[in-house]
Amino acid sequence: MDGRQTCCPFYFLSRFKNMNRFKELRFWLKHALWFVPCAYLTNFVYAILADQTGGTFGDTFGAANALFSGTALLMLVLAVSLQREELEQVKEERNDTRELLKGQEEINQTQKLALEKQVFENSFYSLLSMINDEKARLLEREGTQAHEKLRMVNCREACKKLLENKAIETEFGPEQKSYLDLRADKSFNLINLIVAGVALVKSSGSSELDAVFYLSLVQGVVDFDVATCFAWFHASANDPEAKISSAYTVLQIEQALTQHHRNCVRQILMKKAGSAV
Repeated sequence: MDGRQTCCPFYFLSRFKNMNRFKELRFWLKHALWFVPCAYLTNFVYAILADQTGGTFGDTFGAANALFSGTALLMLVLAVSLQREELEQVKEERNDTRELLKGQEEINQTQKLALEKQVFENSFYSLLSMINDEKARLLEREGTQAHEKLRMVNCREACKKLLENKAIETEFGPEQKSYLDLRADKSFNLINLIVAGVALVKSSGSSELDAVFYLSLVQGVVDFDVATCFAWFHASANDPEAKISSAYTVLQIEQALTQHHRNCVRQILMKKAGSAV
């Protein structure tokens, strides 16, 4: 590297482009500050040794004063450069803090979802236990020893007769109608719990895969007896919010019915739709 390149100001400009400008500037300013007292001392020694008069001796310090003014300007530039560097550090720390808060927010969201799922599962499995307990109660025997049957069988037979006769619009006698309604209503609590289970899963916001799993647990309770009772309440009950109808569709209750009872349900629903119009 020759002397011209070293002294050329464009050389330093090119150096600034390839390095951190403020660090480079601060380096040169610090070295420049050492030059000022050295120049002042040199001027003082020269003035004494030159054996000058008082006025001339005082004038020799004019250049030193100019150096002090330049030094003040250099200090100002150095202060600005240091402040700029500190602001860059603050900006970097702020970005790091923002990233940290963003990561913490994601963790909080994950914890929130996990807590919501835990609360839902506690409610769901508690309700599923109630469904199984109610079905177990309906599987107990009732009646006289000679005519002892499962409650669920009696409920199914009552719902079956009510469903078939409503489809063909056959009227029962008052006593027989009351007896069948009483038998059928014993299964209503079970049907209502199943409907609540389906509604709970649908409102949980679970993923499609999880929802299918939870609904399969509820669907496992539905056999032919339960499906027959479910079909009766679906076809005949006043269901303004369509909760029973929704559960009937979601759990695919029709698949557990005979073709004859499917047709009975459809006939009743068509008549209800026609009368509503």
